[in-house]
Amino acid sequence: MDRTVKFDGVRFDSLGLLLTKNPVPPCSTQDYETIQIPDGPVLFSQKFTRQPVQLGIYCTIIEPGKLREIYALVQRKGKLILPDEPDKYYNAILTIDTPQNIILQYHTIVFTAMCEPYAYSIENPLEEYPLSAASWYKFTSVVNNGTAECEPVYIIEATSEFDFWGGNDKHCRIHISKPEIITIDMPRRIVYNASGENMLNLVEGDFFDMILKPGENTVRGTAITGLKIQKNERWY
Repeated sequence: MDRTVKFDGVRFDSLGLLLTKNPVPPCSTQDYETIQIPDGPVLFSQKFTRQPVQLGIYCTIIEPGKLREIYALVQRKGKLILPDEPDKYYNAILTIDTPQNIILQYHTIVFTAMCEPYAYSIENPLEEYPLSAASWYKFTSVVNNGTAECEPVYIIEATSEFDFWGGNDKHCRIHISKPEIITIDMPRRIVYNASGENMLNLVEGDFFDMILKPGENTVRGTAITGLKIQKNERWY
């Protein structure tokens, strides 16, 4: 297994940084307990999710001449890939916690990665889904392999005005008068056609809530002839 950290496309070992501790993938769920109520002590536990998480990365510097390049990594947002999860990345900001005199004297350095709550799949293909016909709509099954709800990109071919339902049964209607290819980009909160024309003024409904739940989802629509989805799977 590749035992190095990658950040914003840069391998730590290419900068002479060797891990001294294996960084544990962060968890964005936290347990809280209430142990005292007026009638007596009661244990109560509940999971709260979507919390930003901090991760310590401990390294030895074997090439002090690259310290300038090391400092160039910090205070910017990038994709963080950990050795135990090479197929996933975290959106993170790196900072350096170690004073420079300690770095120069002992050749050790500690980074803190402030990570957004989710890990995302590095492999995130745009996939075409076959449509099955029902009485008045067409549908398909989409599997979200992640542990969290994900915000996909839907690319929909339609012949005319159509209704569309996401995996959580949220619905939108797009008022078009001719065949179009419409992209609903949930992460970027935009809707546009194949020419790049903004179509938000033709959309009504819950079009930015049409997430995919973990597991199997049914996606359906009227007057649609083709469907591609980039799932943007993510994990807590």
